[in-house]
Amino acid sequence: DQSSPGDFIFSGKASFSPTVPTGPATLVYRAVSQGGDLGPPFTQELVIEAPAVPGALVISLDWDTEADLDLRVTAPDAQGNEVEIWSRKHSSLARPAPGEPPASADDIAAAGRIDFDSNSQCQIDGLRHEDVYWVTKPAHTLSLYSVRVDAFSMCGEVLAHWHVRVFLDGQEVDNLQAAGQVSDADTRFDHGPGAGLLAREFRY
Repeated sequence: DQSSPGDFIFSGKASFSPTVPTGPATLVYRAVSQGGDLGPPFTQELVIEAPAVPGALVISLDWDTEADLDLRVTAPDAQGNEVEIWSRKHSSLARPAPGEPPASADDIAAAGRIDFDSNSQCQIDGLRHEDVYWVTKPAHTLSLYSVRVDAFSMCGEVLAHWHVRVFLDGQEVDNLQAAGQVSDADTRFDHGPGAGLLAREFRY
């Protein structure tokens, strides 16, 4: 800032590898001049925590590069009808018809919803993680759930390796994991309803 000589203000972003172990950590950073001279070290104490997995049923998607992938889950709504939950339909909760009462707190808790659209339109946020979750157990049991991974855009990346996991009451179900990879060829398909690669199907 030329109006404040010697007062240098800057900002920056950092992302951490998902393989960083949980627990206390110390971040050490320095300013570097154009000539390569290092300034004094500054430290920031951190605690690396595992992502919280709230809810009775959680379906998670993680990937390893800054591509724009979308998690899509087809699941039953409160009436047992199939609904696809994704970035353009954030919840399985049906909108009340005119004249009907609004959804109750129990209805809202029993609906599936997506928490976030990571790297949307290649606006890189560094999360590379999306969840579709139900706060309480869905009303319709033994229903079919279909999990798809849609490569909306690679955002300049060559590949993205993805990993789908399913959690019941906070515990991961090992036999419901799925993994794969996508490339630019996978972005060339339609991205409307039903798009993406089928990662896993299960009944709950």
